[in-house]
Amino acid sequence: MLPWIHPYAPLTTQTLGATLYGMSLTEIQEEILGLPASEKAKLIDVLWDSLSTPEGKAREAAWAEESERRVTAYEAGLLKARDAQSVFSDLRKDLRR
Repeated sequence: MLPWIHPYAPLTTQTLGATLYGMSLTEIQEEILGLPASEKAKLIDVLWDSLSTPEGKAREAAWAEESERRVTAYEAGLLKARDAQSVFSDLRKDLRR
């Protein structure tokens, strides 16, 4: 188990060292695997965001906005959907040309 730190204590190198830096990767993995699924999902988001560049975050936000726009248009009957099989079939035909 992680050592207890008062929730209002400032996170300093000393307190972080006592909780994380003193743990091996195996110990950290064991702690993570013991978390509930919802906490694991939050941790995934935090780790993923830590790897993202500002440009990547902007691109993700733009795609999220575009996908919402497309879903809204589809639900309003303004956008037709096609099954994946026909889309890939058309792509293969176009690539052969």
